[in-house]
Amino acid sequence: MVLIGPRILLWFTAAVAFTAIYNLPRFGLKSVPPLDIVNQSGYLLVFVLSSWLNHVPQLRWPAMLFGALFAMHSHVFGEIMDIEPDRQARRTTTATVIGPIPGKLLIAGMLALECALLYASLHNRWISTALGCGAGWFLLDATVLWRDRPYTLIEMRGFMLVWNAVAIGSMAWVWSTAPFTG
Repeated sequence: MVLIGPRILLWFTAAVAFTAIYNLPRFGLKSVPPLDIVNQSGYLLVFVLSSWLNHVPQLRWPAMLFGALFAMHSHVFGEIMDIEPDRQARRTTTATVIGPIPGKLLIAGMLALECALLYASLHNRWISTALGCGAGWFLLDATVLWRDRPYTLIEMRGFMLVWNAVAIGSMAWVWSTAPFTG
């Protein structure tokens, strides 16, 4: 409370609420497609907290919308990787309901929307290009490469290693150029 005052209580309340709403036994959004995806917008609370702690303005709406969409498409990707165990456990997720091919097409569409949003609002061709390539990859995945075949454990590990390598490799550039604050 010393750094940002009593509003941290509001932040913690919101964080607990998003977590509880998602995880409530029998009633949580975890098992209510497509709200299981929409609930991921709670990750925007990290941006709010960061802004408060660093005494800088909140991000503009395009960057916040991008953050929400990014969290949502990442969640769908995780659901696709878990589709078989979730089906065996009779867990209802967006991916188990719509299937792997529509799930991958959903990710491709979300990535394309993120690409257009960042290019139109922040004029960032580098991140837009990367997102556009990601959309193309998921389109190929859904229509040519894996289609509805489950990923192997080695493939999933490979995807996560590449995903994290790109995130870590781009951190210094993101910090030094602040592409989401334009």
